[in-house]
Amino acid sequence: MVKYTIICLNCGKTATFEKRYPCERERKFCSQECVHNARRNKKHSEFMKKLWQDPKYRVKQTKKLEYIIICPNCGKEKTYKGYPYRDNDKRKFCSNSCATSYNSRLAWKNSEAKKKWSTAIKKAHNTEEYKQKAKAIWTDEMKISQAERSRTMIQEFWNDPLWAENQRRLFQQTKQTPEYIEAWKKGLHFRPTKPELELFLLLNQIDYPYIYIGDGSFWIGTKNPDFIWPEQRKLIEMYGSHWHNELEIEPRTQYFANYGFDTLFIWDYELEDSEQLLAKLEAFHKLNLSSFKMKN
Repeated sequence: MVKYTIICLNCGKTATFEKRYPCERERKFCSQECVHNARRNKKHSEFMKKLWQDPKYRVKQTKKLEYIIICPNCGKEKTYKGYPYRDNDKRKFCSNSCATSYNSRLAWKNSEAKKKWSTAIKKAHNTEEYKQKAKAIWTDEMKISQAERSRTMIQEFWNDPLWAENQRRLFQQTKQTPEYIEAWKKGLHFRPTKPELELFLLLNQIDYPYIYIGDGSFWIGTKNPDFIWPEQRKLIEMYGSHWHNELEIEPRTQYFANYGFDTLFIWDYELEDSEQLLAKLEAFHKLNLSSFKMKN
């Protein structure tokens, strides 16, 4: 902290200030009022008089115009009233949240800034103080409220038919790319699953030459079934009751039927009764059905 004295250029008084940083500029006025008064001195007024004699300049300074902008973050249109001919006053985003998210994405693309932020965040998160604060803030009530907020937000997005159709179209396009298939294969750490392995052993015991393709080795269109018998054009899907429901069966069987395949769906709880499961498999292979569902 270095103290220095100045003589105010407006009122002539002496004042003392302290420098917080060595690169900080020295002040020229004793107060903010003197700064405003200095801007209104004779030299400034003479210069402004010349500008105000121009009628175009007067219109620009006094008249506000309505202008429409398209937010580069969300794509929405919004009207503002102001001075669009001034670069500093013209708005580019519909809200502050869009501005922050857009600018953060641009900054995150920079590799150097990304490394600095990631290292700083990791250091901050590994400290004990941060962990204690997170435990104190992130309570069970907070988790429930955040989950409800995210659920309602996602529902609002999917209620929009245009947004939902666009998301489905983009997802179908990405599923056909080889990059998606490779990433999907890497994510399958526990393939085949325990129910799939039990069913595969059972099929080998009864001499049904099914091939396991649930690891992404073979695709039918944009879908990956679990088992295939290519000569008989038959498929078997192993469904877990926790992850799937009966509403998924009809559209999936119809999808595979368009490619000329018959599909059988087996639930994980059906593996407990082997006799009933064998009867279901025999009925499926004797009859040429598009799908064979077991009665509860």
